[in-house]
Amino acid sequence: MKKFFFITISIILVLSGIFIIRKLFLPPICKVGIVIDDFGYNLNNLDALFKIKLPVTLAILPNLKYSRRVLEEAKHRRYETILHMPMEPKLGAEDNQIKLEQKTILVKMSREEILETLRQAIESLPGIKGVSNHMGSKATSDYRVMKTVLSELKKEDLYFLDSLVTNRSLCRRVSREVEIGFAERDVFLDGNLDPEYIRNQFNRLIGIAKEKKEAVGICHDRQNTISVLKEMMPYFKKQGVKFVFLSELVR
Repeated sequence: MKKFFFITISIILVLSGIFIIRKLFLPPICKVGIVIDDFGYNLNNLDALFKIKLPVTLAILPNLKYSRRVLEEAKHRRYETILHMPMEPKLGAEDNQIKLEQKTILVKMSREEILETLRQAIESLPGIKGVSNHMGSKATSDYRVMKTVLSELKKEDLYFLDSLVTNRSLCRRVSREVEIGFAERDVFLDGNLDPEYIRNQFNRLIGIAKEKKEAVGICHDRQNTISVLKEMMPYFKKQGVKFVFLSELVR
């Protein structure tokens, strides 16, 4: 009986040692950056998000009632934040089919107007690490606009995340010309609010990350989304996936 007991304990210790060594010395299976868009309208999901206690990057819209409050709460907990800059979409902007955010960058703006709008937004959220586009299918496919925007971000030492809302985006090309830190979205996680859809998209993101060794998922400040993140992020962390702030995936 004692012999069996000691053998069992020995096996447990060996397995525990293997697990600890793997955690300490083996590289992660892949790296995943989760970016959560559209913060600033309210504070509804912040507490639930912070309880996950894993890195996520908060993309905050400027000029909203709670934009600065979200920024301060995130900074206090050492989360990475970026400006979610409103930019002009292709459809609906000119005929008011889509309600634009305050001080959206429009293609018709002069260079000076674009810079003034961008600088005001950056100054309203001190301490951000980068900028992403909110909407922007028209703006991100316009060379002049993106050259103006990314050149300014270069001066401010900020990276750019292309939300990739159009396959005609010029952001990658311009980022190389400007030589600015750049990343782009691999998967939208919550185009549908159904939790099962979000889970499937999350699994898709992990699959891409395993193939590429890293991936970026974008989702939104929504209750169902945060609930799925709370469920799936700890699970995949145990499988060897490393969740990181977006700046770690910027190239």
